[in-house]
Amino acid sequence: MSLDHHQFHQANSRNSKPYISYGIPFWRACAHHAKALNSHRIYIVASRSLSRSQALEDLKNALGLIHIVGEYNGIAQHTPWEQVFGLLRDLRQTQADLIITLGGGSVTDGVKLARLLAANNVTTLEQADSLLSHCEPGKPKPSDETVQPASIPVINVPTTLSGAEFTRAAGATNTQSDHKKRIIIHQSMYADIVVLDPELSLGTPARFWFSTGIRAVDHFVEGIYGNMATTMVQGDNSGSDQLIIEKDIQASLGALLVALLHTKDDWQNCDARLRQMLALKDCPRAGHNGVGASHGIGHQLGPFGVGHGETSCIILPCVLKYNWSHGDARLRAKLQLITDVFWGNAVLTKLLVDRGLHPQDTDPGDVIAAYISALGMPNSLAKYGIHEAQFHQIAENAMEDVCTQVNPVELDKNKVVEILYMAA
Repeated sequence: MSLDHHQFHQANSRNSKPYISYGIPFWRACAHHAKALNSHRIYIVASRSLSRSQALEDLKNALGLIHIVGEYNGIAQHTPWEQVFGLLRDLRQTQADLIITLGGGSVTDGVKLARLLAANNVTTLEQADSLLSHCEPGKPKPSDETVQPASIPVINVPTTLSGAEFTRAAGATNTQSDHKKRIIIHQSMYADIVVLDPELSLGTPARFWFSTGIRAVDHFVEGIYGNMATTMVQGDNSGSDQLIIEKDIQASLGALLVALLHTKDDWQNCDARLRQMLALKDCPRAGHNGVGASHGIGHQLGPFGVGHGETSCIILPCVLKYNWSHGDARLRAKLQLITDVFWGNAVLTKLLVDRGLHPQDTDPGDVIAAYISALGMPNSLAKYGIHEAQFHQIAENAMEDVCTQVNPVELDKNKVVEILYMAA
């Protein structure tokens, strides 16, 4: 098979995984990498929409039907645990030696968790609770004896901008009881290879493309001011190293913001789509700094029917305004890095000025809200039928989420309710 124009390299020099593959059709890239991995028992996990697509047929034909041992189609948003366990049972029965995913963050997260549980012979949610208690954010890295690393190789082919394919974190929701989303981190949950094909994403509905783009913006923005910036950065923890990482995050954030606008203007612009996909490779660098209350509150909105990316559209501007109003000078300096990305770019500056904003009287929440509005995305809880009668329960759940707990401005239930009123 011809591999002209194929690009293959590490996503990030700080981590051995994942590698990025792009420049050729995704089905050709997957077949090439499956052969290189000497895989003969391939399991495919596809989103519900792609399970009925020609794209899936193209992938199967490229791999060879004889090598495909199973399929799992349609993991719901926010990744219900029952679907993770359904996938886990299939992986055991088929003895898959490679997983290929087609879809967005929920599919990617489901596979991450199923791989980790498979390596540890977990069969029940109770066993999973015990095992995964060692893998929660902020916990020391568990030994391989305590938590066996995920061992089934995986190739992620993303069709949204969630960025999940570049991180070692995953979340799943208990839809049978408390509807809380649990976040898990383990080094072995990194993908082996991420295959990027902007043409494949042309079939993703605009609502999902742009909302997951804002989710990626959320990763970068909260990563810039994350509370763990000096303790969780890999490598040299010196101030100069942190400054380099901040500059890299700013550059990737700016590239993502501008390229998203190009897609808004021209849906078929595959060059802009690829630039967005490539910008996401720096999501882990932001994530190592920790995130904050936009993620923590957003995690609790899924059971109310708010899509993963749409939680960021609604909550992120409000959290930014709250942190700006209540933060100290150090935090404000970090938050200023976000507005600098906008006012330092001619395309983004024009967007803000056209909406009546000026550098001297805007905060980070203002610029992000204006940008989200320009993309035509939702900006209130009321649009999802979420009203003040539900705010206290959402806030209570949010305060149990580690992302809320490490927000750089300390929060409590009443303060989260205040943020929810801002988003009403």
